[in-house]
Amino acid sequence: MSRLDDIKNRNNSILEEKPKELALEVTDKFEVLKYMANKIATKVNGHEVILKGGAALMDRILTFNPGLSRVTTDLDLYVATEEVYCYIFNNILDILNDNELGLKFSISEHRGRRGTGEGFKFSVENKIGITQTFGIDMQVGQLGVINITPGVNINLDEYDNYTMLADKITVVCSRKIFRRIKDIYDIYVLSMLQDYKMEVLVQTIKGKRPEFLESKRIMFRPDTMAELEHAYDKFTGIVNKPKFETVYNVSSNFVSPIYYGIDDGNICKIWRKGGSAWL
Repeated sequence: MSRLDDIKNRNNSILEEKPKELALEVTDKFEVLKYMANKIATKVNGHEVILKGGAALMDRILTFNPGLSRVTTDLDLYVATEEVYCYIFNNILDILNDNELGLKFSISEHRGRRGTGEGFKFSVENKIGITQTFGIDMQVGQLGVINITPGVNINLDEYDNYTMLADKITVVCSRKIFRRIKDIYDIYVLSMLQDYKMEVLVQTIKGKRPEFLESKRIMFRPDTMAELEHAYDKFTGIVNKPKFETVYNVSSNFVSPIYYGIDDGNICKIWRKGGSAWL
């Protein structure tokens, strides 16, 4: 074997290992988030705390399609009442540090109350002294119409896929490309998890995010392609990262007919799981 062949084989071996290493990282980080969510679940009742955002999506992805996984290190929580919100806020370290896993939580950053939301960053040290950062964002009060479903591996109710899509479709209709590229990827992922009825999705958007109806901007345009592709190239933490063109085309085909269909009433369509167009 020539030196060049040896280098090629070694590089190919490294490339094959990277998805496995990243998959392990995704799983390890999710295990910490799962622990955090389940500890909070032992202290609240019923539907008082609902999980949303990336951790809720990862709860489903790791069970139903782990190849689409991406790294997430935050819990996004909707808290139904001010009383429960204050309880979690005042007792969060006691809740999280009451464990037999050898995890030690300390607050590294506190984002004070802004409107209905507040957040923490935690330094989390494991038994062998490795420290990583995780976060919790909490929001209290009315969030409009939401649909919930039981968690798969987490003992909290979670936003269902329609409700997550309502949030993500609304935020990608903006110019904040670098902040929102993960939401475009998440729309791609959600399109792979189940069938959807456009009429139900539109009603969910109208109930939860009515501001969408006032928006006249959308990311999926020819003049944003280069910027979106650059942001996607910089976006790390996806286990088996699809090509940008694949993610863009599926997400654009999913979102654009909804964006324009609300106005023309053409919303009696079906999206098949793993499909590429509304039928």
